[in-house]
Amino acid sequence: MTSKPHKPVEFNFSKLPLLALEQIIDGMHLTEIVNLSLCSKRSKKTVATARTIPKTHMDIDIDRNHFRICVYTADNKETVSIWTMVDKNADQGDNREFSVDGIEGLIRTNPSSTDTYCEAFNFTSTPQRIAASMAPIISHLLQALPNCQVKFLNVDFLRLFHFNFETALATVKSAEIVTLTNQFMRYQSKYILTNIRITKIYENRYQNKSPCSSEFPDKLECSDKIECLDASFIRGDFLLRLNCKDVLLRNPRFSVDDVMEFLKKWKNSTGDEMRRIQCIKLELTGVVLAAEHLEELGAVKWDTKKYPTYYRKNEQWINCADGVYIQQSNGLKMIIKPFYQGLYFLVWR
Repeated sequence: MTSKPHKPVEFNFSKLPLLALEQIIDGMHLTEIVNLSLCSKRSKKTVATARTIPKTHMDIDIDRNHFRICVYTADNKETVSIWTMVDKNADQGDNREFSVDGIEGLIRTNPSSTDTYCEAFNFTSTPQRIAASMAPIISHLLQALPNCQVKFLNVDFLRLFHFNFETALATVKSAEIVTLTNQFMRYQSKYILTNIRITKIYENRYQNKSPCSSEFPDKLECSDKIECLDASFIRGDFLLRLNCKDVLLRNPRFSVDDVMEFLKKWKNSTGDEMRRIQCIKLELTGVVLAAEHLEELGAVKWDTKKYPTYYRKNEQWINCADGVYIQQSNGLKMIIKPFYQGLYFLVWR
């Protein structure tokens, strides 16, 4: 009598009750959860509905040599998943382990850790194709990890003239920290500044000589730092929305009236709408506050016998002896300090 060959028992993971699924997913490493989400559309949906997935954050790097998406645990202690866009020749064939909305690739696991390295194949290295590859991957990760937030977005525009940011970053609605370098044409950053809410830090490390854009960066809502070495696209109404600790704006499109309106608003402010402001440096030569402006503000000469002469900003000491100050009703003071390139506004706490 011959025995029948043993059939492997199939187990349909997705048919388990939601509570049971959550218990299973709760015991999985985040890397395993990402890999599970790549198995099928149903598995991605199952993972996304679990309420127990811990918080994570995503970093996105875009430059001519690196197109990379990294996911980390919220405390930065572990790498969850690293994705890179790589060339893959068609004759290298069938070595593909996942497909995300038509983007195919290979999952590589580091044998010495739980890290997963995913390579998405492009077949061509054109900027358009790379942008089209990044978009579904970012979307997939944000859906599969519902508690994932974009933390860093770093863009080096050197030789990226034809990269479509609108395509690549379509599902990115906010980012904590955005850094832009080597921008030669202002249209390159237009999509980022008008569609992605920047919540903590914005740095643009370039000086642009192209014509000014009329676009207003209404998504620039940073709480910690704005360092803009080409602020010629920023108009005066931006000042009235400002509530950021440390600000440097070089060549912004401000008038005396814009600056006066901002100072009056700060002086009369009683809530939290301008509470974060500590140091603002405006590098602009066309705005000079004359005696009548200071009188209108009710500004008073800074008394170095009563108050310290120097204001410390990081490792820099700013001499306030020639400054004046305005004061809120709660006693908080702002020093208005002119210098050869513009104005400092320094809040004395």
